[in-house]
Amino acid sequence: MAGSRNTIVWNRLGQLGLFARLALLSAILAAAYAVAAPFAYGIRASAGLWAAAVACGVCWVGAAAALALASLFPRGSVHGTGVAMLVRMFLPLALGVTLHVQVPALAKDGMIYYLLGFYLVALAAETALAVAQVSSGSHSQKAV
Repeated sequence: MAGSRNTIVWNRLGQLGLFARLALLSAILAAAYAVAAPFAYGIRASAGLWAAAVACGVCWVGAAAALALASLFPRGSVHGTGVAMLVRMFLPLALGVTLHVQVPALAKDGMIYYLLGFYLVALAAETALAVAQVSSGSHSQKAV
């Protein structure tokens, strides 16, 4: 019984459109920020909150761009997966390093550490959405 519920949830996740997947990604990252915010505030007060918010936003930009670009390709496409992977890795890395070097206040407040944490959350969420979409597409093709 639990297996069929998991399959139903997995299939529904796979059938979500781009905007619904972006909204779900946003909700997941917002929840991650809500978990990190007390720690950030405890370590660096409001400056820590700002550093964590910037890191979360940078990771959201990379993950959202990867989801959007992957949606331009057919489901399960190697090209779409490759482009999404490059964007998902390059944008947060490039923006994070640039901000770390150019904005000393963010570097002092530990933005790069928050970036690493939010990157892992965004990677897990986006990977789950991508795998659900591919497996949902393969189930619908088998049914035809």
